[in-house]
Amino acid sequence: IAGVGPRGGGPLKRYSVVLNDLSLNGSLMVSKAIIPQRSKVELVFTIDDKEVILDGQVVRCRLLSENVYGYGIRFIDMNDMDVNHICQYLFRKQKEALEI
Repeated sequence: IAGVGPRGGGPLKRYSVVLNDLSLNGSLMVSKAIIPQRSKVELVFTIDDKEVILDGQVVRCRLLSENVYGYGIRFIDMNDMDVNHICQYLFRKQKEALEI
């Protein structure tokens, strides 16, 4: 789920999204929603049964297929606990990929 707020503040509008290519700096967010570049987003997702809520900003956008857009998201002001949780997840996924 991604929440996107209007510039200058206001209530977030919620969109269903898929996060791909997760890293400690950001992610590729895929959605049918049209979201302007530089928009602030709040991403809510689960890793290992733990809800993670991160603030980000759309840094690039491209049309992936008809009515499906890919958004480059840069994470903003991550706390150490979220960084560690994502880092552990990424290391585990990397290890699993190497074992195949």
